[in-house]
Amino acid sequence: MIKLRKKNFVSFKKSFDSICASGKSPTVINSLAGQRNEIEARVLKYLNNRRALENVFPAALSPDISVELKSCYDGMPSDLKFQLELSHKYFLRGLHVCPYCLISEADTKDHYLPKEDFPEFSFLSYNLIPCCANCNRRKGRQFLKDGRRLFFNPYFDSVPGRILDVELSLARETVSFHLVEKDSLLASHVEKLNIIERYNDKGAGVLSEIIYLLNDYPSMRDEEEFVNHMDVEYNKSKSRYGINHYTSLIYEKLLLSGLVGQVLQDP
Repeated sequence: MIKLRKKNFVSFKKSFDSICASGKSPTVINSLAGQRNEIEARVLKYLNNRRALENVFPAALSPDISVELKSCYDGMPSDLKFQLELSHKYFLRGLHVCPYCLISEADTKDHYLPKEDFPEFSFLSYNLIPCCANCNRRKGRQFLKDGRRLFFNPYFDSVPGRILDVELSLARETVSFHLVEKDSLLASHVEKLNIIERYNDKGAGVLSEIIYLLNDYPSMRDEEEFVNHMDVEYNKSKSRYGINHYTSLIYEKLLLSGLVGQVLQDP
């Protein structure tokens, strides 16, 4: 979970004009053009509530208009598709992974407000978040529960600080992550996307690599050398992915908990 600070959104005007200039039938184009002012007003409401999207409710659109709007995403013109791809590459510059989980490649696009309920935002750049297929599938159509958002928005939400911690077992080469704050938007996000279990799996590999490094490179058994290596890796991970990434948490735990000495004493 990380906020995407480099933003280069494709404007609503550019997106809508591209769709209206595409090869859709004149009937569909005329129908969409007739809805432009209403859709533009909805986009303005979205942007005015971008940090509190729970305040945006589904519009009373006719079934025909809803179908036409959803088709704007599935049948997106190639020029608009290209602009969105460029936009997402800019967002992810230096990150290269899904901002929802920070694990896998961001090779799909999630509709933060689901297009089934908000078809007018189906092609809106602000509503399309680059993410991995795993997170996209798990999130699905979910958005609200009891009036509260369930998922972190990498464009508009911030990560306030530490939300995860980890316990390490050097003997078993296992890790166990857990939530520090259990009643929050980020806690819901972590739970719904199964991030704890996914981090446990990925983190175990990181810990095994560290132990392998010590066994394979005797020079690393010098405590100062080992601490310097861990410190460099920790700062690289923290700078790129933040303090809640599984690698950041593992390196920090090794550095601050006294486990470095225990690792070095193990044969």
